[in-house]
Amino acid sequence: MTLQHRCFIVGVLFLGLSSPATSFGQSSGSDAFDWILGIHPRPFSELSWGIDWPHHKNLNAEFPSVGALEFKSGFLYIDTLKNGVVSLGDGFIHGSLYNPSLGGGSGGTAGLVGKLGRFGFGYSQGYGYNLNGTVIVPYFGAKASWTELTSERPTTLTAADVDILNRYEGSFRFGPSVESGVVINFGHRVSLSAGYEASIVYPRFVFWEALGSYVIIGALNGAVTLFGHDYLEDNPTFGPILVFVVRTALGWGAYQLCREDMNWPFHSETPLTHETLKFGFNYVL
Repeated sequence: MTLQHRCFIVGVLFLGLSSPATSFGQSSGSDAFDWILGIHPRPFSELSWGIDWPHHKNLNAEFPSVGALEFKSGFLYIDTLKNGVVSLGDGFIHGSLYNPSLGGGSGGTAGLVGKLGRFGFGYSQGYGYNLNGTVIVPYFGAKASWTELTSERPTTLTAADVDILNRYEGSFRFGPSVESGVVINFGHRVSLSAGYEASIVYPRFVFWEALGSYVIIGALNGAVTLFGHDYLEDNPTFGPILVFVVRTALGWGAYQLCREDMNWPFHSETPLTHETLKFGFNYVL
């Protein structure tokens, strides 16, 4: 791994930790470094299953859907802010498999199958409500991952399609993802979740363009942080929902732009994407 790649990973971590996951109001007597230093969090493990839809805009053929299985392990916190709003967040490492043997299989070009293996790290965070011990939180999250594509191809694929697939196979490719959903926690111990994730896989890594893209998106995250902090303190009833909507709109807007030009706003290549509807079970140790 080159020095540029190491610096980029540090930058992704910084943007993730300095964006909404840790920058909104904390409970009395704590600060933003509590989450980073691991004072409040407790270890957790999570297993999720879902259906994934791989796609490449420039591919003439279409991938069928595949089943998705993901495992996460990390640290999770549940905190109550001064105005009674619940803050729930986590940081984790993850590993995922996307394979037709796990489900899916509908649609797509006959004979074409895309299988993915993925690992990386990420975070999720949201604000919600405590209803007699049951915590309900709409959340937003992001990941940095390395993904390898393995495909089964029909003989009818065009040469252009073969060239696109060849760029992703045989090595792990870096890419970000965003996710939105709802988590329901029971007794600060067991959680059930439902979410939708959109992921980008770069065919190649262009350091300066990627760094510039992340700085711009990080600056927009900072603006959302300031707006959300003020609104959340003044409106504990509707604040969590509005913060979720604004953060989701920003994240998914960035995804829509980057699925066309992977390092938006800089002109770049069209990446491989895949979107996943998932359901998870989380246990806090």
